[in-house]
Amino acid sequence: MKPLAAVILASFFLPLQMVQAKWIWSPTTGFYNPKYAIKGTAEEQFNYAMDVFQDKDYRRARKIFQRLIQFFPDSKHCAEAQFMIAECYFMAEDYYAAFKAYQTLVKEYPKHERIQDVIAKEYRIGSLLCHGVKRKWFGLRVGAADKGIECLEDVIKLDGWDDLADDSLFEIGLCQYRHREYDEAEKTFARFLQDYPSSEFASQAQYLKAMSSYDQVQGPEYDPTFARKAKKDFTVLKQDFPESTVSQDAEQKMNQMEQESARKEYETALFYLKNRKFEAVRMYFQSLARTFPETSYGSKARKLVEALNSLETRQP
Repeated sequence: MKPLAAVILASFFLPLQMVQAKWIWSPTTGFYNPKYAIKGTAEEQFNYAMDVFQDKDYRRARKIFQRLIQFFPDSKHCAEAQFMIAECYFMAEDYYAAFKAYQTLVKEYPKHERIQDVIAKEYRIGSLLCHGVKRKWFGLRVGAADKGIECLEDVIKLDGWDDLADDSLFEIGLCQYRHREYDEAEKTFARFLQDYPSSEFASQAQYLKAMSSYDQVQGPEYDPTFARKAKKDFTVLKQDFPESTVSQDAEQKMNQMEQESARKEYETALFYLKNRKFEAVRMYFQSLARTFPETSYGSKARKLVEALNSLETRQP
């Protein structure tokens, strides 16, 4: 078959988008799109990609940067091209894909000077995803709090003891707390207080550590274990951060827990009273008056114990 006839025949089988994109035939390269043609040097390819990026055609720019790395793998521009690939994803709001591209930069070009920019961008991506911004997934937008936590953990690994490490760990704890993953949140805030005790977020971390237990106390399924943990953490908050704005709220929460614990014990005493188990009633009321003296139930119990004692002394 003659070359011209082959070209004409092949054009009938090209996908419509290839025809619309003005693909061109070359005997040496086959079909190619001039928009993605390789320039003569890596620098020309990079500048061309940057021009397209400045025009906000991020998908096209990304492909041009990718071809630079593919065809000029030893160029000094490769690392910056990889950074710009991540930037293309970021500007297109494909945040998790951007994160993975930044990770590739750190892995393939560990000495690249953009490391601080990468840390800042990964922190931004992690915060966005943890705060409910959805990620792209096969053309859909889906929740990605777990991916946000993954991004923030990478920041901690890269940043060590620098500016954004404590911010990232605190954000992880907040994300878990907002999603009612209280056990995980409590562990994260404990880790935070151990690793970053001097952080500006330390008092809030101590408060939220306590709240992670306190929120599990509430409701019909009262669990005294969580109450004890919450009380311990609130007490630490008041001792270590007395000037904190959350210490006052901690005092209120502790009073509420005291009242709730006293109520449970008081109801138990009434149950024994109803069943005429008077020795058990006395024991519970005495314990209640001794353990929760500042609560309304403790006050009632103390008066009832005094009344019982008075009746006993009057008996002949």
